[in-house]
Amino acid sequence: MRTYTREKDVVVQIDTEVFPATVDFQAILDSVRIEPDDCAGPPWETCDGLEHTRENDRVIVPWDESLERWYHARGASKQVAKQLTARSLAKRREYLENVYVDGYKVWVVICNFQGFHDSVWGVDDYTYASGELSEEIALNIASEMQTAGFDVTNLPDRLRLYTQDRQDRQDTYRRNIHLFDWS
Repeated sequence: MRTYTREKDVVVQIDTEVFPATVDFQAILDSVRIEPDDCAGPPWETCDGLEHTRENDRVIVPWDESLERWYHARGASKQVAKQLTARSLAKRREYLENVYVDGYKVWVVICNFQGFHDSVWGVDDYTYASGELSEEIALNIASEMQTAGFDVTNLPDRLRLYTQDRQDRQDTYRRNIHLFDWS
């Protein structure tokens, strides 16, 4: 709807949009888009721990003494800390070699819904971007809409999302604790 108002010697145009007061959460979630992040540079420019050099198309990752100290401080013997560091550096080298072969892919997760906006840039995990992060952004938009006076129906329990994330971290810890068991 467009209206005009005269203020002294100028005319002001007012554009008004009318939205239904009740919104289904699924409509918000469906408006979340995942697109390539064209502004992102190579991961070694933005992430710590990916320092490396290249010689004849071979990736060389320097030894990371701070990582070795980190493993040792958490209870690993010196030998086990060295082995865990070597394993970690091998995984880094493999990741970097794949980046050089396949290129790096970084995503932006965007939601524009009825004048409300939220986004996260620089996400390097598509599975995370299309799952948990998309739902989190939709929940942020829903929260802003509720604050503005909208009724959002079929809203998932935000606590469930955080509880699941906490459980996933605990499961990861339980799986990784066996890295120290070299018997």
